[in-house]
Amino acid sequence: DTKAPTGSLTINDNTLYTRSRYVYLNLNASDDRSSQAEIQFRVGEGTSQTNVAWGSWQGFSSRVQYIMGYGDGQRNIWVMYRDAAGNTSQAYGAYVVLDTKAPSITNLAVSNITTQSAVVSFRTNEPSFANVEYGTASYSLSLSAGDNEAQSASVSSAEPTAVIITPNPTPTRTGTTSFNFNVTGLRASTTYYYRVVAVDLA
Repeated sequence: DTKAPTGSLTINDNTLYTRSRYVYLNLNASDDRSSQAEIQFRVGEGTSQTNVAWGSWQGFSSRVQYIMGYGDGQRNIWVMYRDAAGNTSQAYGAYVVLDTKAPSITNLAVSNITTQSAVVSFRTNEPSFANVEYGTASYSLSLSAGDNEAQSASVSSAEPTAVIITPNPTPTRTGTTSFNFNVTGLRASTTYYYRVVAVDLA
């Protein structure tokens, strides 16, 4: 047996962003002589396939947990496969963008106020989805204008640590950094409270 196994690697079911260092690796390997149960793999991180800090060899599994290094940004993960005869595959790579910081909101302003509507505008420091939640009591902001993907009830302020976050589907939109939401249905001579919520692509 002189032929090396072949395979592939995806991260978190092929999502592009994550807010947790703890991810799933989806592994696939095949060999013309060895069964999948006889194949081993090793995983590492590095900027390229020639600069990888490899882990130890271990028995094959199609889905494994992996803890990435610290630091936001693109994380490049690599895997190699080895068959029962000791033939070693090339390094297969995939990447995910680690983003552990929530977007910052600036330039918050209210304009074009009429007896029935107002425009809430603001900016974020990274592409995001956003929403304005408002109401006549500060403890009950039950009305909203904007993107339903950004709701305060679904936003956690806790930075993820030793948990694997179930990946969200890859966004079909790219998000934006500038927002102008038209808040309608207001009543004249009534005080309204509001907050804005921004969720980034991770």
